[in-house]
Amino acid sequence: MLKAISLLVAAAIVFKFDYSSIKSGKKRERRVYMAFYAISLGLLMLHILDVQIPYIVHGIGDIYHPIFESFNQRLDQHQSLK
Repeated sequence: MLKAISLLVAAAIVFKFDYSSIKSGKKRERRVYMAFYAISLGLLMLHILDVQIPYIVHGIGDIYHPIFESFNQRLDQHQSLK
């Protein structure tokens, strides 16, 4: 928990110094900065708290594996009949 609190304090300090340089920019630049900052802070918090994030490739494999398994079984049955 100490790591998470220290990350939030460090993020607040970095945000204070870094945002002052972009404050004079356009509104769109500030929005993009805030979005990337929020995403990076969120990912760092997940990493510090040891949250397991599943890989997208494993999820795709879980979806198409049953489909191709049944297809392969039918193909094997068809080839064994010949």
